Amino acid sequence: MATQTRDKPSGLSVIEGVFINRELDYRGIVQDQTELICRFNPQKKLVFVNDAFCSYIRKKRQDLIGKGFIYFLHTQDCKKFEELLSSLDLKNPVAAAEHRIKHSNGDIRWLQWTHRAIFDDRGILEFQAVGRDMTERIMAERALRESEDRYRRLIAKMFNGFALFEIICDRDGKPWDCRFIEVNPSFGEITGVNTEEVVGRTLRDIFPETKQSWINACARVAFKGKPLQFKKSFNQIGKDLEVLAYSPIKGQFATVFTDVTERVKMEMALRERENNFR
Repeated sequence: MATQTRDKPSGLSVIEGVFINRELDYRGIVQDQTELICRFNPQKKLVFVNDAFCSYIRKKRQDLIGKGFIYFLHTQDCKKFEELLSSLDLKNPVAAAEHRIKHSNGDIRWLQWTHRAIFDDRGILEFQAVGRDMTERIMAERALRESEDRYRRLIAKMFNGFALFEIICDRDGKPWDCRFIEVNPSFGEITGVNTEEVVGRTLRDIFPETKQSWINACARVAFKGKPLQFKKSFNQIGKDLEVLAYSPIKGQFATVFTDVTERVKMEMALRERENNFR
């Protein structure tokens, strides 16, 4: 009886099987990721998208494969995208950038993409892109920048003097000085101090006669958050100031002050006249 023999798989078949299994393992892992992952060929046509990509774009996989990756980008970001891909080579195969995409609901969303060029012996075989939505973070940062710009414009135009400080404590945690973080132009006009030389220096460096009691009072504002309002004669600058101190952040305090020197002189003169009539 003739015995049936099974052909032994060739070395090439074994290698192909290994690569197929690895590709299946890779795709299985990628499908489970929450990041948007896709691959596209040198012509920028999609050859693979994971489930997260499909869900985010709200399109079926079969409707995405073969479509140009650039199709999803905001028109103003296409040139930057092309330049980024052109910069990738064997020495620098990975680059990251933020691109806007056109969402299916019409919204413009910001995504941070990491692009990797995949090479074979002939050059670039494919590109892989991994994206994550950064819209909320970017919008928050933009809102913060706009808020800071409005704040600085407001502070700069104030007739009142303004100074923001941080408390400096010694090794035992006791306040002993404070450092200038920011001042406005009116600070210099009222105090006679060059504002360009103030930021980064300490209060005692600028005003050596500052008393510890004043530092302690401001430290209580900075750490306890309770505002303090007072009127005081500052002999070092020869002026009377009306001061409001408050804490925007724990460990810091801001002062808004008005020069009331002339008003104080008038009040003193008025009291003297009243006393003379008695």
